[in-house]
Amino acid sequence: MRIADTEPGLTRTPERLPGWPGWSAFLGVADADPTWLTYSAARALVQTQGWTDARTYRARYREHVGLPQSPDRVYAEWTD
Repeated sequence: MRIADTEPGLTRTPERLPGWPGWSAFLGVADADPTWLTYSAARALVQTQGWTDARTYRARYREHVGLPQSPDRVYAEWTD
């Protein structure tokens, strides 16, 4: 049984409540505040590494600080 099922007033989806401050504030931890490389810098880095497909990017982006997991969601310049 889940705690939200046994505790009155608790919700399974607090992030949907009006005025929700975000998970970081709720949990009392600092925001991760990622600082991404610019699109041109990320593109140059990936090309320098010789990565030629999405599969390789997904497998290796963590090796470099500043590369987002989903560049298509981060960069407005993204085309494909």
